Amino acid sequence: WSAFKEGDDIRFTCSKDSKSVYIIITRWPGQSLTVKSVRVVPGSQITMLGVKHRLMWKQGKGGLVIQIPAGLDDNKPCHQAFVFKTEAQAYREYSD
Repeated sequence: WSAFKEGDDIRFTCSKDSKSVYIIITRWPGQSLTVKSVRVVPGSQITMLGVKHRLMWKQGKGGLVIQIPAGLDDNKPCHQAFVFKTEAQAYREYSD
């Protein structure tokens, strides 16, 4: 699939082998990020580029919710955009 977006601030792209989906957000997400257009493969890992540890996440009817670790608000890994890497399947419309 080719890159696409969700709303005004979220964009998506995938790796050449289509095993990783990158979620790019142009504003700081706060305590969590909810994305309706991506379904995460059970057991997959989600990381934020520039952050050394994996992030907690849950998949539900409202979409994928990624928890942002406390403390990153004062020590953001970037200032322009924030990138989350996940093993995922992309859907233009989320459905459970």
